[in-house]
Amino acid sequence: MKSFRAYIKKEFIEGIRTKKFLILAVGVLFFSLSDPVLLKLLPEILKGQMQGVDFSALIELSQKAAMENYTKDLFQISTLIIVLSLMGIMSNELKDKTLTIPVSMGCSIKGVIGGKMLVYGLYLMVLNVAGMVIAYCYSGIIFGFTHGSFLAAVISGFIYGVFFIFVLSLLFLFSAFLKKSFAAAMATLVLTYFIPFLKFSQKTWGILPGKLLEEANHFKFLPSKEMIVPLIFTVFLIVLFSVIATEKFKKAEFV
Repeated sequence: MKSFRAYIKKEFIEGIRTKKFLILAVGVLFFSLSDPVLLKLLPEILKGQMQGVDFSALIELSQKAAMENYTKDLFQISTLIIVLSLMGIMSNELKDKTLTIPVSMGCSIKGVIGGKMLVYGLYLMVLNVAGMVIAYCYSGIIFGFTHGSFLAAVISGFIYGVFFIFVLSLLFLFSAFLKKSFAAAMATLVLTYFIPFLKFSQKTWGILPGKLLEEANHFKFLPSKEMIVPLIFTVFLIVLFSVIATEKFKKAEFV
């Protein structure tokens, strides 16, 4: 328990010192502000590039379109930023042997991984809820509040937070087996971006984290039945991957 609390404090200080918290915030929150503005300006930009041809009738200028752009950027770009900024979260500890002293003094690997998961998992959750709320409010101010609701945006942000905690658990899992931070990051990105391609099998798709995001993108106030199963399965995978990574790291040499 002491090692768990110690690593919560250590990771919090480390996240500030290395500017990981700032990078993650920019990676998630930037698009919540930029996407509605870019969508609003897109017809004028295209008009300037196409010698005065008005494309506004061909582009959906609405809060729904702005929110869809934001969630698309969350999955495609924010995932990349999150994984690359956190890819050395355990691999670098092994390479630099920074766990030698804590482990020799009795700190458990379970406490180390638990502390890291808690700090960055909660931070990603807060960022995604905040980003979704900002995107909802800002796009509503620009285009009118015609899609979803404030509470629905909070719920969708929470679901995206769960998804990125799943991505974080994947990063821990691959770090435990591949050792190299870049290799772990690439494996995590490949598997994460491969998830949408599993949609061809509806039975499989119905329980996967990708289905969770699909339901979150509907911005419903009350979670549907289709959201419950993938949510439970995603949480199960987070716990499973974290346990496997912990057991694997217990066998690693830290000295």
